[in-house]
Amino acid sequence: ANDYTIRRYTQGEYVDGEWVEGSFTEIEIKANIQATKYSMIMQLPESDRTKKSCTVITEAPVLRAKKEGDSGYGGDRFIWQGDWFEVRQVKDFSDQKILPNCESVAVRIELTPDEVDL
Repeated sequence: ANDYTIRRYTQGEYVDGEWVEGSFTEIEIKANIQATKYSMIMQLPESDRTKKSCTVITEAPVLRAKKEGDSGYGGDRFIWQGDWFEVRQVKDFSDQKILPNCESVAVRIELTPDEVDL
């Protein structure tokens, strides 16, 4: 497993009609990142299926995906292979007796030229 820095976002809010992302804290995790299997890509929303994606494997469920609604927050974000990724899906298998783990699928975040840092 390798060390990665994850940005975890707090709840965002609307300010004067504009969405403002919540603040973030950085947490360190140990994970293996690999290509996403076709079967997992097909479980993503159609709009995410053609984006670059990866699977993050951890021993425990340390990552979280986006939560919608009034008390929602953005998914965890991280840099991998020079691109920003956001966690879209978390599958918790940590209660299994053989090879307990957690598999999270993340997709590349499309940035505009003026977005240097998230």
